[in-house]
Amino acid sequence: MAMHTPYVHPVTVRFADTDAEGHVYSGSYFVYCDEALMGLLDAAGWSWEHLADRGVAVYYVEANCQFKHPARFGDQLLVYTTIENIGRTSFRSRMRIVAEDKDALIATGYIASVMVEKAVDKPIAIPDDIKQALARFRCSD
Repeated sequence: MAMHTPYVHPVTVRFADTDAEGHVYSGSYFVYCDEALMGLLDAAGWSWEHLADRGVAVYYVEANCQFKHPARFGDQLLVYTTIENIGRTSFRSRMRIVAEDKDALIATGYIASVMVEKAVDKPIAIPDDIKQALARFRCSD
């Protein structure tokens, strides 16, 4: 399978995102990844509201981030997001965060998500139309 174009989410580092050392606080990277995944779902035609109207939700069950290089207040970052794997009830998104002006790798990470039927709060098989929409952002590696 060929590499598809990743979803690209821009981030401007806010002062509130930084720690006492002036670097982006580690927890802020998870917010950036969450925002990027929500943007990818929007771009795929499945906004949070659209999913809710369908009676489903996406629950995060695991997240990971590896910090490669510090970012600071005012930095312009790009979060490149792809879908790494689509299973029966779950999918995994992969993120690469780079400094826009320096093209330096800042962090890498992933979010493992499960599709849930909201009425019963239980995992369900990802509907085929949602799988197809996510596959637009699937990577081959």
